[in-house]
Amino acid sequence: MMKHFFERISALGALILLALPLTACHMAAHRAAVNGEARAQFDLAERYDEGRGVRKDVAKAAQWYRKAAEGGLPEAQNCYGYCLRYGDGVAAAPEQAVQWFLKAAEQGLALAQYNLGDCYESGSGVRKSAHQAIKWYRKAAEQGQADAQCALACHYAWGISIPGDMDKAAELFRSAAKQGHAEAQRYLARCYAMGAGVRKSESNARYWYRRAARQGDEVAIHELEEMNAGGEDSEEEGVQAAAGSQTGKRRWWHFWKKRSPQAAAAAPAALPAAKPTPAARPTPAAKPAPAAKPAQPAAPTAAQPARRRWWQVWKKRPPAPAAEAAPVVRVYYVRKGDNLTHIARALKVPLRSLAAENGLSVNSSVLRVGQKLRIPEAKP
Repeated sequence: MMKHFFERISALGALILLALPLTACHMAAHRAAVNGEARAQFDLAERYDEGRGVRKDVAKAAQWYRKAAEGGLPEAQNCYGYCLRYGDGVAAAPEQAVQWFLKAAEQGLALAQYNLGDCYESGSGVRKSAHQAIKWYRKAAEQGQADAQCALACHYAWGISIPGDMDKAAELFRSAAKQGHAEAQRYLARCYAMGAGVRKSESNARYWYRRAARQGDEVAIHELEEMNAGGEDSEEEGVQAAAGSQTGKRRWWHFWKKRSPQAAAAAPAALPAAKPTPAARPTPAAKPAPAAKPAQPAAPTAAQPARRRWWQVWKKRPPAPAAEAAPVVRVYYVRKGDNLTHIARALKVPLRSLAAENGLSVNSSVLRVGQKLRIPEAKP
């Protein structure tokens, strides 16, 4: 009995010892924050936001984010702008959020530059402007921000407000995909599947689809199922998949290599053809039979297979009928903030034709992110 009691006391003491450093750190951060240190205020806001060492409280987090933002800290300005845009701990105010994003973006914070570009693209708290969105996306992408790289690559891929450039788009998709960005991994897989901006490679397409699918990207999971992928593939499949194994495989020159005259002479001579069966002679009692036609060669048996002549082997086959070329179907995948009017204007197709092709109404606004839309062919 006493043994269990002391074990419980020891466990409780261990928990208290583990909690002491967190409590001491929180108290130190709180004192520094009260004294007006912006970095300490931002750290305290993150603690409340994440529930680290204290009970989670998004309202208190927003208060300390604002105090640190007013102190000029760009990270706090970006976080407070996020709270204002989505109403996280404070009343939503997208117009004020844009102002805080702008303050942080002008100080060079890549994440704030992306958030500001996203506001311009979606028209959240500011007048919608694709050119301003691209401007801030580009600044953030140059610093390696994955979200901005993916967004800018989409503009290059579809030629929205800038000239289309699939090579540049694939390069940006790859840069973001290597950082673990699921949407960029899915778009890079499509580039490999279609050979857009990169060399077409079904194995590389499966590889990037799998990486996106492991992060729960439903569109990538669906498109991977359509490809009916096999085993694991790596992006470096070019040399090994094309060259194959060095053993146990015959190359084309192994099959078509000419034999030397010595090898041909050493080969056994061809067997002579079977002699025709002689015609049956009439019996003395029978009437003379008409002259029999020359007998045909004996039918080949299992022991003597049929011999094919060279003209039978190399006889030209009739040309196969030309298969009709399958019509090329253009598709578009819906992105965040898209609607039918925006898509029709960007792709230069009639709005009514686009809606009719996909069974939608002209005024329909129910579009899912990642939804596949068929693009109607332009009438001559």
